[in-house]
Amino acid sequence: MSIRLSSEIVVTYDNARGTTAIDFSCSGVSYTFHVGEVWKLPQPGRTAQGATQLASTSPQAIFEAINLKSQANLDLTSTAMTENVGLIDKTLKISSSCLLSSSGAQSLSPQGQSLMNKSASESTMKFTVDNFRTMTEGRIDFTQEHALKKKLLKEVHPVLAKTQVIKPMREGYLFPNQHPGKPAGEPPQVSQPISLELVSCHEVAQKAAALDGGSVMVVLVVATWAKKSQYSSSAHAQIVAEAAFADLQAMGEDRAKFCMAELSEAGAIHSSTKYINPLVKQYGVKEAPWLLMFSRGELVLSENVQGPNTGGIGFASRLRYMAFAKPRVLILEPAPTPQAAQAAASAAALESGGRLKGTIAAVNNFKLQMETQEVLRRTGFDFDLAINAGDALRHAAIAQPAYGIFLCSSEVAAGHFAEVTTRIRERNQKALNFICHDVKTLGPLEESNQTLQVLVDQKDLVAGVLRRPLTKSSLEGALVGNDDVRIHYPTCGVTKEALIDIVKKKLNAV
Repeated sequence: MSIRLSSEIVVTYDNARGTTAIDFSCSGVSYTFHVGEVWKLPQPGRTAQGATQLASTSPQAIFEAINLKSQANLDLTSTAMTENVGLIDKTLKISSSCLLSSSGAQSLSPQGQSLMNKSASESTMKFTVDNFRTMTEGRIDFTQEHALKKKLLKEVHPVLAKTQVIKPMREGYLFPNQHPGKPAGEPPQVSQPISLELVSCHEVAQKAAALDGGSVMVVLVVATWAKKSQYSSSAHAQIVAEAAFADLQAMGEDRAKFCMAELSEAGAIHSSTKYINPLVKQYGVKEAPWLLMFSRGELVLSENVQGPNTGGIGFASRLRYMAFAKPRVLILEPAPTPQAAQAAASAAALESGGRLKGTIAAVNNFKLQMETQEVLRRTGFDFDLAINAGDALRHAAIAQPAYGIFLCSSEVAAGHFAEVTTRIRERNQKALNFICHDVKTLGPLEESNQTLQVLVDQKDLVAGVLRRPLTKSSLEGALVGNDDVRIHYPTCGVTKEALIDIVKKKLNAV
């Protein structure tokens, strides 16, 4: 009985002998392997009655049939290596001509010395002993590594002396071309502030009447008793006025004259019964600090001037709070419908066998809300949460300051998304709008919400698509390279530049 397992293997079973023959034939090579009681098989050349003649193959025949072309090279290499090993062993062994002297010290006979002087395996080496001796000449003997490093640093490789720059070469190697100027990395030149002249309240009217035509006198009214605090508004107003006065002088604007008056030196500020302060009575000063400006002997300005945004002259120039320095974020994450909540609850329940009940995929909106808020807290953004489009529109209209980033769930309709983004852009043209999408649960955005995908392709309202769950690295990667969402400390109050602009306007009016 024979069975062909493949084109190369045929299995034959001999019922009389109880043996199995496996015939292998491939690429002109044929072998037969016997399995079972092979001693019952007839000898080669003989055939038993009723038995099939089976050819046998011995291991010796297989080895004799092997003919490798590289076998001769392998045998030659093996013989050479065996001889070289013998030479190395002969070199390592101590010669028998080594004798022990009567004093107990070892001595060598002349024959032994000649044998020990030359290595028996020297001829097998690529380099001779003289070559190795030459390569070791000049080496530094050391016992500790740190001592060798110090010696090399001090003697062998000393530190190079600093190159002295010759004065005629200070302009560089661009001669005869013109020097390009100072590098951009140098700090800008700032004018040294000029102290303000202190005048009494009664002298203000006299100095204003003595002004030349075309000149403007700026009087800063302060209160000394309020300067003791490090957060004094009068002290800050004095610093701003001194810096503005110095810059105007550096510009060559000599028509502007600055002085400072002490409000608390004479009379009361808010009392009108007695001891009325002349500045309060004549010029309507209400508080300190206060700014008065005179031209041609007449009062042209009397107020606590406001800065570009909010705050008077006594406020700090920068609000260094992270809540103001980074844009505010609006999150629109709609609350799940009762059907979606029921589907999410059924999907979260586990059977005893470990499989999920139900096949409806639903988004866990509450979990996504918590993840988004946690990421915004870690990145330092303040945020507001809206659970429907109406709340989002209300927040976008009344939030102070206006929102700079809008994170909207992909479950919101495209119309509501466009309304909210338009309302945010009305108050902040540089606001960035992102769509947060859960690809694992809802699938690709172009399949789950095609209208939103159209807005993404237009690249007008949508700045990008963020994958859920939102991570800190993915949010920062989407915002990188955008200067509108970087840290910007807003300006508050009257800065030096704002005060210079106010004085220049009065000078031009004159």
